[in-house]
Amino acid sequence: MTSLDGLSRLRERANAQGTREDVRVNQRHLVDKILARYSGESVVWRELIQNSDDAGATETQIEFQTSGGDHQVTTCIYKNNGKQFRDEDWHRLRSIAEGNPDESKIGFFGVGFYAVFSISEEPMVVSGESCMVFGWDRDSLYCRIMSTQDDATDPWTTFVLPSRDAFPIPKIEDIGSFASSCLAFSRNVRTIHILVNEKEVVAVRRKQGNELDTTKKIRPLVVKTPRKLLSLVSSSVREFTVEASVEAGSDRLEARLFTATVKTSVPWKLSEQMERVTKKKPPRELQIAFVAEKSGVNEKTEDRQEKGGSAASMTQSIVPKLGKGRVFTGFPTHQTTGAGIHLSAPLIPTVERESVDFFVQPALAVWNSEILFLAGSILRGSYEQLMGELSAEFELQKRNQGLKPSPEAVEPPSAVGTREEKKEKQTTGFAGMFLNGLKTLMTDSIGVDLNRWSAEQELQLEMKKLLPAERAAVMLMKTHTFIGSTPDKRVGELLLQGFLSHPRAVSVMTEVGARPASEARLPNEGMEEFSVGCPVVKKTIAQACFQMMELLSARGGLNPLSLEELIHDLELQVLSVDKFLRLCKWWSRFQQRDT
Repeated sequence: MTSLDGLSRLRERANAQGTREDVRVNQRHLVDKILARYSGESVVWRELIQNSDDAGATETQIEFQTSGGDHQVTTCIYKNNGKQFRDEDWHRLRSIAEGNPDESKIGFFGVGFYAVFSISEEPMVVSGESCMVFGWDRDSLYCRIMSTQDDATDPWTTFVLPSRDAFPIPKIEDIGSFASSCLAFSRNVRTIHILVNEKEVVAVRRKQGNELDTTKKIRPLVVKTPRKLLSLVSSSVREFTVEASVEAGSDRLEARLFTATVKTSVPWKLSEQMERVTKKKPPRELQIAFVAEKSGVNEKTEDRQEKGGSAASMTQSIVPKLGKGRVFTGFPTHQTTGAGIHLSAPLIPTVERESVDFFVQPALAVWNSEILFLAGSILRGSYEQLMGELSAEFELQKRNQGLKPSPEAVEPPSAVGTREEKKEKQTTGFAGMFLNGLKTLMTDSIGVDLNRWSAEQELQLEMKKLLPAERAAVMLMKTHTFIGSTPDKRVGELLLQGFLSHPRAVSVMTEVGARPASEARLPNEGMEEFSVGCPVVKKTIAQACFQMMELLSARGGLNPLSLEELIHDLELQVLSVDKFLRLCKWWSRFQQRDT
C-alpha cells in the first residue's frame, strides 16, 4: 500500500509536471439538474418577484399571451418598476451560482434566475438602456447584450419568456392566491397585476396600516437563543390590508404583521463555514416576522366568498389553514410551520428554496435551528399579548351583559336538563334500537360517521353560545397549536421548543378569563358545574381546542379539575336548595360511573 508520504510526493510532481486541462461543464445538463429540484408551478414568478422586491419595486406585472383558439400560453412577460439593472446586475445575470454578496438581500446561491429556463429556452431581459438575450449552442448557454439607446424603452424592467412548450393558462384563482401570499412579507412590492392577452384579470394590493402603540408590541419571554447567536433588539406590530380584484368582484382581508428585529453574534469559525456555502457573510441584524388575521374584523370566509367570489379565496391565502402555515424565506416555500401561522425569517434554504436546510452543512443547521427557536419564543410572546387583550375584552363583554340573565345561571345541558331535553335524549325501547340501527346502516353505506358528524354539529352550536372574545380565543389557541410540520418535522419541533421555552405556562381561556395552564383546570365528569372559584376551561373550548389541551396536559401542567379541588371550593360556598339537589344527583351519577 502506498504511504501517505509517497502520495504527497506524487501530488507535488503532478502539480509541477502534469499537463493542465480546464474542467468542462455541460451547461445544459447543469441547468436541467438545477431545474429538476424546482417543483412548484409558480416558482418562476416567486423568483422574479423576489428579485423585484430586492430591487425596490412597488409594482409587478405577470402577463400570459396566447395564440390561436386553444388558450395555450406561447409567451410570458414579467415586468417590475424597481431599480434598473447596473453593470454588476448584468454580470450576475450571466454568471451561474455567483449570487448576490449583499447580506441584506434574500438570495443565497445565485441560481434563482435560472428558473426561467423551466418555461423558456431563450429568455430576454430589457432594463434601462440595455438588453440581454440568452440562447443555446448545443449544450452551451450563451448570451448577447446590446444597447437600446436608439429604441423607445419602457422604464420598467421587462423579462420576455417565449414558451419552450406551450402550456395552459394557469387557473386564475391559483395564481391570484399565490400573488396574495407573496404580499404577506414583501418589503417593497405592494401590487401584483395578472394579465391575459393585455387584459387584467387579477390585481392584488397590500395597503400598509399604522404601527400599533407600544402597549401592543410583542413581549417575548425569551430574548436569547440556546447558543446565544441571536438576541432580540426590538419588536413592532403593524396592521395591513390585502385586497384582491377580479372580474366577478373583489375582497379585502385585514391582518397584523408582527416583526422582531434581532441582533446576531456569530463566531468567526461558524461565519466562515456559512460563507463557504452561501457566498455571503451572516447578517449583523435580521428580522423575524409572522402574520395573523386581525381578530373580529373580517367576515367569515364563506360570507366573503359569496360576495367576492374567487377574490375571497385569494386574500385568504394570507391567513393559512390550521397547521398549514408556510415558512417564507422572503417568499413562500413548501415547508410548513405545523401551526396556522405563516413565518418569515432569513433561514438558509435548500438550493431550490423549497425546504429549510438541515443536511448540507452543520453550520447551516445551527443557524436555522437558532432562528426557529427564537421565532417560536417570539410567537409565544405575541400569543400571550393577544390572549391578554382577549381576556380584557372577555371581562368587558361579561359586564356589558350584566343586565341580561347570565349564561352561567342557566342549568347546563350536561347537568340534569329540562324535562323536554330529557324526553329528547331518552329515546329508548324499539325506537332507540331502530335509530341506532339506522345510524349504523347509513354509516356503513355512505362512509360517514353520523355520531361524529352529530358531535361536530353540536359543537358548532355550542360555539355560538360563547362570547365573541371566547370564540376569538378559541381561534387563537387553534392557530397556535403545532400538529407536525412537513416535509421536515424538525421545523415544527424547534418552533414548539421556543414556544414552550419559558417556565411560565401557556395561557388558556377559562371561565374567569385567561390563566396559565398550570393554574387552569379541564372539565371533569361534570363537576365543573359546581365550581365557582376555580379557573376551569369551558367544555366547549376544551373540545374545540382538544389538540392544544392534549399538548398542555402532557407538557404544560394542565390538569383536570379534581374532586379534592371541588370539595375545597364547595366548602367556601353557600349552596341554594336547587344547586344542592343538582349536586346530590350529580354525586349519585359520579359514584356509579365505574359500574
